[in-house]
Amino acid sequence: MFPTLQKDRFCFARKYWKRVGCGDERCQRRQNPFLPAFPKMGRTTRGGIHYVDGVPVAQGVFGQDPFEPVRHSDIHSILAEQTDLPIVLCSYSRVGNGPGIQVYDAQTDEDLRLSAEALGAGELRISAGFGHILADMLALDGVPPKIPDLKAPLFAVCGSVNSVTVHQLKIAEQNGFCRFCLTPEKT
Repeated sequence: MFPTLQKDRFCFARKYWKRVGCGDERCQRRQNPFLPAFPKMGRTTRGGIHYVDGVPVAQGVFGQDPFEPVRHSDIHSILAEQTDLPIVLCSYSRVGNGPGIQVYDAQTDEDLRLSAEALGAGELRISAGFGHILADMLALDGVPPKIPDLKAPLFAVCGSVNSVTVHQLKIAEQNGFCRFCLTPEKT
């Protein structure tokens, strides 16, 4: 009923989408709806611009990443660096057609739900933040995940220098966790 996401076609890694545009002939001939928003995490798309907590993505912490900064907030520009496929801006009230990548605006979970309904679950191939909506649409039942009971000692390694991560580590330290920061001189 719902196509399996195949690693060789679509991969969501560290920052949003790493490789949405694919060179495979099937992608070039079909519609490839892309719903990058994840409103519950403050990630929205409006007018083709991607925002994190209301700030265009390239102007926030992801644009300041020292290793892989997001250089554009306009999704068309981000994708155009990865593919030659046509890229069209869409919404639940303006469903895309024709081959290429159709980027869907969404500021709320309701926008995502309406887009998914307009497309039909069988057409959804690329998305970022609406798994919970899709599960409801497909009437998937299951047992809620259990929060693991972590026992001491616990060792965690974090290689991110993103300011959000740094802040989270400071909070963990303030709550009694030991924290060690390595610098190039210490390695």
